[in-house]
Amino acid sequence: MTTASRYFATGFFAVLCLFLSFSTDSYAASVTLYWDAPVENEDQTPLNDLDGFIIYYGSTSGNYNNSIDAGNVISYQVGNLSDGQTYYFAVTAYDTSGNESVHSGEVSVSIPSPQNADIAVSDSVSPAGDLQLPFGNVTEGSSSNQTVTVRNGGNADLVIGSIAQSNPVAYPFSILNDYCSGQTVSPSSDCTLSVRFSPGAAGQYSDSFNIPSNDQDEDPVTISVSGTGEAMPLPDVSVSDSVAPERDLLVPFGNVTEGASSQQTITVTNAGNADLVIAGIASNNPLSAPFNCSGQTISPSSSCTLTVRFGPSATGSYNDSFDISSNDPDEGSVTVSVSGRGEAVPLPDITVTDSLAPTGNHQLPFGNVTEGSSSNETVTVTNNGNGDLVIGSIAGSNPLSAPFTILNNNCSGQTISPSSSCTLTVRFGPSATGSYNDSF
Repeated sequence: MTTASRYFATGFFAVLCLFLSFSTDSYAASVTLYWDAPVENEDQTPLNDLDGFIIYYGSTSGNYNNSIDAGNVISYQVGNLSDGQTYYFAVTAYDTSGNESVHSGEVSVSIPSPQNADIAVSDSVSPAGDLQLPFGNVTEGSSSNQTVTVRNGGNADLVIGSIAQSNPVAYPFSILNDYCSGQTVSPSSDCTLSVRFSPGAAGQYSDSFNIPSNDQDEDPVTISVSGTGEAMPLPDVSVSDSVAPERDLLVPFGNVTEGASSQQTITVTNAGNADLVIAGIASNNPLSAPFNCSGQTISPSSSCTLTVRFGPSATGSYNDSFDISSNDPDEGSVTVSVSGRGEAVPLPDITVTDSLAPTGNHQLPFGNVTEGSSSNETVTVTNNGNGDLVIGSIAGSNPLSAPFTILNNNCSGQTISPSSSCTLTVRFGPSATGSYNDSF
């Protein structure tokens, strides 16, 4: 288009007014320009061939990189202008021959940035901004608190409504220390509230609540909460002993000789998941002699041992019991029963017999034996007791004299077990006539 200012009057138009309008949907700004159309040429002759106007604009004064053919109108709305940007405008006129005037005087306008609140919600559980608040595992009867932070990332005040009013949280979740509901949060500022998870029983729980505000594109913000209630850690006492069956809480010692003793081991195991505190062993229900014991405190999956001793000082049957007291909630006191029998001390019992009737009279009559010949008789030593029979040196302190002799002595210095025996031979070999008597 040819520029020919000679066809138009100098200063042929003027901007009469200028104002801004904004779209509430997109926040894109627009400017409406108004101007007066020229009515005469430069030589003051009537302007009869005016055909239209061109609007020039840009973001730098005098540098117009955008143009719009507005047609033959005296106002035009320029849209899609960016917030926070300054624009410079000028207008030219053109006639039916394509001649274009010089630019009008320049006008400018600064498009303000929109004033909006922008809510940003984070919490104390990573990832902080996912609007998920997992409490994880919490023991029943206890509680866990997490913090929710509401920040205003916009450039206008953020007005927060009543939190969790339209979508409240239910037990075992609760909101406390709410410093946000009904508050006005200025730009770049924040407020906080706490969410508590207090499970009264084991199980999985989930819920959500809303944070309403005047944020135009995030109202409300919904926070999801979740958690698992775990059973309370408890100790669990388990008592076993070294006598089968091991877990019957009975410790039979059987027969034990008086004056001797026998020991059995009791193992106390913590089968629970909390410390097992042994308050005392045999304290409230002590053992009477001949029993004794000791005790300990046990951590989970661990055990300790104690020894019970049975040491009877006399014969007879004995029975007793003792308690193992602990903090086990359902077995606060475990009673162990013990039993045993005291037996008499094993004793040997010597019985001596011979081969001549009556055999047990300790008399050994050889009768008549011809001089120069001999006769043999057997003596049997039997242990009829329940303890070992130890035989000394036979005829050592009271030896036999001729014509009597001891031979085949299988007893001297021997230990004869109960119900066993040994033998020796006594020989009578007279060398002359006469009567002979002796002993050993």
